[in-house]
Amino acid sequence: MPITGIDSTKCTGCGRCITDCPATLFKKIQDGTVIFITAEYCIKCGHCVAICPEDAILRKDMKGVENYPVGKTSENFVDYDPLLQLFKGKRSMRQFKKEPVKRELLEKVFEAIRYAPSGGNSRIWKFAVVSDPDKIKTIRETIIEEVSKVSANYARGFKIKRDKLGIDPIFFDAPQIIVLYYPPGVITSGINSGIALTYGMLAAETLGLGTVWIGMAQGVLSSHDELRELIGIKGNVSGVISIGYPKAKYHRFPDRSPLKVKGLDG
Repeated sequence: MPITGIDSTKCTGCGRCITDCPATLFKKIQDGTVIFITAEYCIKCGHCVAICPEDAILRKDMKGVENYPVGKTSENFVDYDPLLQLFKGKRSMRQFKKEPVKRELLEKVFEAIRYAPSGGNSRIWKFAVVSDPDKIKTIRETIIEEVSKVSANYARGFKIKRDKLGIDPIFFDAPQIIVLYYPPGVITSGINSGIALTYGMLAAETLGLGTVWIGMAQGVLSSHDELRELIGIKGNVSGVISIGYPKAKYHRFPDRSPLKVKGLDG
């Protein structure tokens, strides 16, 4: 367990760890000293480490703890307007260059995903990058075949794009796909998966990369043992995205319908 106690020489007894710990694992005893009760129910979220002004939380195997930049707090790391522009400008990319994404950029995408929240800080997802064109082609053709069994009309559109227009109708000729999956026997959460891959897709945008969520790949991989074996994974697939250098360049933000929100006026 990463949290092992409190450094009494640093702790001022402010109690911030008590009020912020999701599992309520800190308490103040009669003499005013704050103690850590038990690591048994710790979810390793790091809230206590983040909120302690004196860095008094003792931890084990929690590497990479950093202080915020001087004068900065979370609300002013990034201004709202440029962040909103990123959200508005992020398009589902369906035109990719053939050049594989550089490893260092993929690593940055996964570094962003590493900080995505998950229910109970479970973080039990795993990832696979598929870069082999033959494997991507096999997955694509299997998806088209499986869709044909359910809807011949829907699959016909895929085949027209593939055979007459020379377009990959599933992965859009992306040089790589990223598969998010969970170990066998784990109950998956689409919410956790969606948050994690959204972190990655937005990070990719800042790196000059394009992405698109491939729902059909997720569905077929989830039910197709042979395809999962081809990729070298075991478990439940909960998300698939294409990623690569975009061919298309966009120039403006198309509008979106207003949201229907109740309760804003109190």
